[in-house]
Amino acid sequence: MSTLGINSTLLNACRMTEAKRKAGSAGNSFLTTINSINGKEDITGAAGSYLERLKAKYGNVKVETVSKDQKTLDRVGKGMTGSDVIIAPNILEQMAGDPEKAVYYEQKIDDFFEAAPYLEASFAAKGLDYEPGGVIIHEDGTVTYIGGCADSPERVAEVDAINQAKREKRAAMRRASLERSMEAAQVRNADYSEYLTENYRITPDKAAGCFDIYDRQGNRLGAFDYADMKIRQDAKTGKQFLISEHGTLSYDAIVLDEELKNALAGVMGKEKLETETLQGYQVKVHAGTGISVLVKDGEAGRGGKVLLQTEADRQNYEALAKEYFNKYPHLVPDMTSAYIRADLEIKGLMERTENGIISLGYDGVSYRDDENGEKNWNLPFSGDAYEKVYDRLRQGSYKKDELEELALWMEYLKNITLSQIGIR
Repeated sequence: MSTLGINSTLLNACRMTEAKRKAGSAGNSFLTTINSINGKEDITGAAGSYLERLKAKYGNVKVETVSKDQKTLDRVGKGMTGSDVIIAPNILEQMAGDPEKAVYYEQKIDDFFEAAPYLEASFAAKGLDYEPGGVIIHEDGTVTYIGGCADSPERVAEVDAINQAKREKRAAMRRASLERSMEAAQVRNADYSEYLTENYRITPDKAAGCFDIYDRQGNRLGAFDYADMKIRQDAKTGKQFLISEHGTLSYDAIVLDEELKNALAGVMGKEKLETETLQGYQVKVHAGTGISVLVKDGEAGRGGKVLLQTEADRQNYEALAKEYFNKYPHLVPDMTSAYIRADLEIKGLMERTENGIISLGYDGVSYRDDENGEKNWNLPFSGDAYEKVYDRLRQGSYKKDELEELALWMEYLKNITLSQIGIR
């Protein structure tokens, strides 16, 4: 699944450049780079005294000019331990001689260290270990924050165990099914080879009995069982899908184009794939971006599969993530969180308001204010209330700031059924 790591694997490094936020752009990646050391100088006079005060406050403070090219940043970043502060000599002189400059840059440094506990908790919730690096103040005055994240050993072991269990279960089910027919036996014994086209790479995994499909950039689009190599066509839109279920709330799906259909037929040794009417799923479209979502029947309010079919879809997805990143700096501290929230909104599980974010699902609705946590609230419900709540968000009859008021939601839900409401 994309974004959110919402794909099968989250990014192994998640970094943010303060300079990009200052310019109003979040960039295209979670990775921020670190610059190389050009040299060190002996610091004396007012600057020297000020440097000693900074060391007493922050600890490991260095005075060095660090450039901003990728190679240099990577090299310097490898040596950071989580509490490093690197300041360009000319900026240190400015800070020592100008109290306003000192306050400005010290606040930038403080912001990085104060955010660490929140980032640690945020990544821990995703099964990741947050690994802070440090702060670099470049000679042009821009500030780079260095931080990374990686799967915790426990999470790695957990995911490996889950995937192994899924593979073993799928393999057992597949063996039992294939043995019931001659055609299934032929599929089981087929020796598939990797298949390449201009825009796709199809790689067979004989042990798991599935094909891994990648796009031309090497992005994994999903794993699809041999037995699921058939076209499912939506009667309303005419769109054709390849879908493979991996258990409750877990399935891979992609929209098929002619190139991929021909490639799949080729790798299976067939003239063309079997086509059947799509059943058990609905195709919904996010109004703000025009991006389609495939939702399994009975799982509304629980998830879905975001379908990025075109370059326009990818650009709209990126723009939505940046809007979250720029509008809610406290709730969305980095682009990792921004992509997750964009994915949830497209699935119908999140909505932006003037001052915060509405989250909803099959079991309740909640609000989180970007500036004032005292305004936060949760309103659980049950039954089929999700669809009605979702419709309310899409009606547009309320102003964005009105959606932030708990009293209005309670009044609205009271009209659905009192038995569905609880307060916490």
